[in-house]
Amino acid sequence: MPAEIAQRQIDDRIEVRANTLNETDRTVEVVWSAGAAVRRYSYAEGPYFEELSLDPKHVRMDRFNSMSLLDSHDAYSMDNRIGVVVAGSVRFSPGKAFARVRLSRNARGEALFQDLRDGMPFPVSVGYRIHSFEKTEGEGDKLPTLRAIDWEPLELSAVPIPADAGAHSRKDQNMPQANATGRRPEDTTTTTDPDTAARSAVENPQPSTRDIAAEATRAERARVTEVTALGQRFDMGDDFIRQHVAAGTTPAEFRNAITEHRIAEQERTWSFPHIETSGMQDEVDTRRAMITNAILHSHGVIPDGELLEGAREWRGMDTLTIARETLRLQGERGLGGPHEIARRAFHATSDFPMILSNVADATLMNAYTRVAEQNTFQLFANRNVLPDFRDATVFELGAAPDLLPVNEHGEFKRGTMKESSEKFSLGTYGRVIGFTRQMLINDKLGAFMGAVAQWGSKVAKLEGDVVWNIIINNAKLSDGKGIFHADHKNLAASGSYLTTAAVLAGRKAMRKQTDIDGNQISLAPAYLFVGTELEIEAQKMVAAQYAPTKPEDVTPTLIKGLTPVYEPRIDQIGDFAWFLFANQTGTMGRGVQYAYLAGNEAPFTENRVGFEVDGMQFKIRHDFGAGVTDHRFGYKNAGAAPA
Repeated sequence: MPAEIAQRQIDDRIEVRANTLNETDRTVEVVWSAGAAVRRYSYAEGPYFEELSLDPKHVRMDRFNSMSLLDSHDAYSMDNRIGVVVAGSVRFSPGKAFARVRLSRNARGEALFQDLRDGMPFPVSVGYRIHSFEKTEGEGDKLPTLRAIDWEPLELSAVPIPADAGAHSRKDQNMPQANATGRRPEDTTTTTDPDTAARSAVENPQPSTRDIAAEATRAERARVTEVTALGQRFDMGDDFIRQHVAAGTTPAEFRNAITEHRIAEQERTWSFPHIETSGMQDEVDTRRAMITNAILHSHGVIPDGELLEGAREWRGMDTLTIARETLRLQGERGLGGPHEIARRAFHATSDFPMILSNVADATLMNAYTRVAEQNTFQLFANRNVLPDFRDATVFELGAAPDLLPVNEHGEFKRGTMKESSEKFSLGTYGRVIGFTRQMLINDKLGAFMGAVAQWGSKVAKLEGDVVWNIIINNAKLSDGKGIFHADHKNLAASGSYLTTAAVLAGRKAMRKQTDIDGNQISLAPAYLFVGTELEIEAQKMVAAQYAPTKPEDVTPTLIKGLTPVYEPRIDQIGDFAWFLFANQTGTMGRGVQYAYLAGNEAPFTENRVGFEVDGMQFKIRHDFGAGVTDHRFGYKNAGAAPA
């Protein structure tokens, strides 16, 4: 799995310790993570368990300095900010992470504060982003576990029900109050507008027995249908469903019964927060994964063999239909024109932005990986992962001093070791693109994915350009001389055409290279790099398929052992330039270095519902750098036209 890089929300017990309330400063302590395992699903991994490490070294703490307490993970407006996490209050104990939150004096904050004063704690949910996983395969048929060893809490939220908080809060915001019969309008399938109701009261003051019976029958069928669907959705079991159908439980009451039943079950298994959340959240995650998989398949990002069974029903839908259906499945009305559906689909708590984000990530990585695999610099350059953006210093120690005989007095003589150092660092590259409301309505998702794929290809090409610019421009080392220089004994005295004699001369020069102590390192070339003009010639030289007529025309085995590599960037030097490079094993870490930022070894995307763009904005960021730390890794011949 990618060091999963999408933002998550999870109710991770998510315990408010009401007895820690300080009324003077309006603070209370919460347990914001218990580190238990949650069942998840992704199109890349399939089902798995996700576990958050509570080792402080694995948690990025920077955001706690100004972290918000939100209402139901709604980050769309400051109106939903109901408090803050007190800076410096985070602490860890075995199995739990604690923090203090200060409640705002706005209306929602005041309501929660009063609840706490009355002894009523509120559920809490944490939103976070994972940067790096550690995977452990499950034994037998058990699911694997992906343990987050580099993760970043983004916000804490107060939620009405500790599961799928965003979806429930949307429905609860507009939920009507119970009427005089104790039944909410949502519990029946028929509604009547006020004018019609007034006329009906005048014209039919005494409805017929048949009408009453028909209405009751329709209401009962609707109740049974919704209760059964809810029970099956949350896997409550046939006996549980039948019991509540027979008891006349309304859908609203049945939702509460599901929550209470799961709480009771989880308290018995000592895993209340994560198991409760996984049951409801997994259904949402699975739906998002199926839709993502269908979109990726329909646009050719993944092959036929990777189309999941549950994704087939989404396969032929246009983008606006998908947006409409996701709203409906979240419990919202799917009615409205295209512009209304687009507006609601881009809301921060909707499924659609998460699905679009998953599609963008997968499209980007697919294109990036495909092109990155063709980068030739990986054959001879050395890969690094750096913790930050400071200059990285690579030291080369000289050989250990030779051992000398110990004299008759038992005296050991001291020796010294020489060292040299070169530096390089990371750079950050990025762009922003938008998926607009008009693109959604006009079903231009394919065009958007095409642009994202071009991003991925260009990121991989950027890596190649950054590394090869070091070679093409003959970057200078700390001695003030270029990599390939006569004093470094890795540059042909004069350019020559690609011939057996010239290649053997280059190989001999590499063999004679010495370390900083003057000891021969026996460096051998593994690759023959050429540009466009010499591509065929290099293959012919190495293959040696022609029959020699004279002994001196026999191609040496040492040249046959080289791998010819075509690199178009070499054309920038000259039509006939060529290089010999050793592989990483031969250089023992010397030479060209390339590096990624730890936790971001691939392109990283962020997104938001934007004001500048009437839709969603996507930002791609890539942290990458390259440098050279030694000249003892290759040989250059500037080349010359054939005689």
